[in-house]
Amino acid sequence: MDINRKKQLMEDYKNRHPEMGIMAFKCGESNFEFSVVKILKYEDPQKDNTDKLEAMLEECLDSIENSSIIWK
Repeated sequence: MDINRKKQLMEDYKNRHPEMGIMAFKCGESNFEFSVVKILKYEDPQKDNTDKLEAMLEECLDSIENSSIIWK
């Protein structure tokens, strides 16, 4: 791999925008359901969005009956 290609790949990796948000898992007697409740929209991939994600989580916990955190 040439140096320019390697630099481009590294730059692309630094500027990627992975999806962040709140997921929900629901278990019934005979089924299991996974859904994305909310997706955080953001501009700067280098910025720490922990506060916004935690606020979204609290909002979802308050608005969805019988919800709880299963991992943190």
